[in-house]
Amino acid sequence: MNRTKRFTLAALCGGLLAGIGSKAFAHGGRHGFGAGPLDPAEMNERVERFVKHLAVEVDATPAQQERLAVIAKDAAKELAPLREQAREARREMGEDWWPYGLEANRRVLDTFLRYHHEQGLSKRRFAPEEIFARETLQTYKV
Repeated sequence: MNRTKRFTLAALCGGLLAGIGSKAFAHGGRHGFGAGPLDPAEMNERVERFVKHLAVEVDATPAQQERLAVIAKDAAKELAPLREQAREARREMGEDWWPYGLEANRRVLDTFLRYHHEQGLSKRRFAPEEIFARETLQTYKV
């Protein structure tokens, strides 16, 4: 395999693994990082499916497919602890780690503004609505 094809294959493999990992992490659920422990046999089956699809996309030879399988299985094994770390983070932080909008953050902003005033950093206590432009107070979901 020439150097360009090897580089393209490595970039595609890395990109796909990163994409699959971030999508799974973001979605949680049974198949995401928020799911329970993944059975090693199920993990092997998923990796083999991944390699099979990747091999078709890059027109890999059987020898290249074997090397891809080793790389993908090693990566899956090394990334397995992230599943538990993600579950722990969800337990600690809830499902919405980074809420948007004033209402979702009102309690935190109100506490911050109270401390700001109590510590003499502002002459009066501001309400959360006062520190944002009026146009930004409405939240829209797309």
